[in-house]
Amino acid sequence: MNLLEVKKAVVISPHPDDETLGVGGTISKLLKKGVEVQILVVSGHLPPLYSYSEFNTTKIEMIDAMKLIGIPEEMISFLEIPATYIHSEPVSGGNKKILQFYFTY
Repeated sequence: MNLLEVKKAVVISPHPDDETLGVGGTISKLLKKGVEVQILVVSGHLPPLYSYSEFNTTKIEMIDAMKLIGIPEEMISFLEIPATYIHSEPVSGGNKKILQFYFTY
């Protein structure tokens, strides 16, 4: 697919910072080509193992990093599934949440 043909892109990130470290360069390249990029973060350091304030810290850091690349905060969404319990989430349930996000975008 030619990048010039793409109008919108969704980056699905397992945790905050994976989008930056994994495809930050690609996100930047897409933005320079005029592509609208939406970020979806599936999980994070959340209760019961981590405090919600720890999650908020990583969430703010991730949002700040995305702003530096050129993604505004309103283009970032979080499913907020605790990373330490994602294995207990049925695959079909996780897929449904991602698809619901995708089809509302």
